[in-house]
Amino acid sequence: MRHGNAKLAWFNRRAHPGHTTLVLLILSLSPRISAAQAPQAAAWQKIQMPTAAQVSTAWKNPPPEYGSEPYFDMSGAVDRAEVERDLDEMKALGFRAVTPQAGVNLPFEYLSEDYFKFFKMLVAEAKKRDMRVWIVDDIG
Repeated sequence: MRHGNAKLAWFNRRAHPGHTTLVLLILSLSPRISAAQAPQAAAWQKIQMPTAAQVSTAWKNPPPEYGSEPYFDMSGAVDRAEVERDLDEMKALGFRAVTPQAGVNLPFEYLSEDYFKFFKMLVAEAKKRDMRVWIVDDIG
């Protein structure tokens, strides 16, 4: 088991913690892995493992993806003016993301061409305000 500690150290630096058992099993079945054979971590893997200090610093002003987001109800006679007004109000209240949800009495058929045209406009208006849009795939 001479190589075991080196393999475990490699694993701890590069792999997702949820895969510990599987990786340890695989490593035990292939005891002759050299450092030269070990795959290098991709950039996205490093981004996924911030230190506690990095999280603490970022959390003082977290990115929009980590904040709360109100629902935007698309029921009734919703139009561009209402979208603009509501997004401005949400942004003023500190929200940096929104979740549109189709409701009842839509001014267009659900998932129709007009629905997607409206949705695209809503996303563009959110983007102008540097807001994120989360998508809910149901109606009401």
